[in-house]
Amino acid sequence: MSYSALTVSNTPPSSNPKSVESGGSNSSMEREKIMSHPYFPDCLCLLSKGAPAEMAARLEEACASAGARRGQGGCVESGDPALDQFMEAYCEMLIKYEQELS
Repeated sequence: MSYSALTVSNTPPSSNPKSVESGGSNSSMEREKIMSHPYFPDCLCLLSKGAPAEMAARLEEACASAGARRGQGGCVESGDPALDQFMEAYCEMLIKYEQELS
């Protein structure tokens, strides 16, 4: 399974084979797996560091909400090594970005 769908695509949504018109269940499942991943709240918090003020506030709210869900029985491991590797690399990239902003 590829998690490259999180990156910006040059493909218009109407020609994207994983678009909502095709049911979107795979996309919804992937979104849920990502949002329930242990690194997700950390990524949201890191994303807020370089964001414009309005977006940063929304990301910090989402970070707090995701952190609260994680504290209420969230997963410790995702069970998906590819997702684990992606999320870890994404967090590391965001940490480097935060350090560059400092």
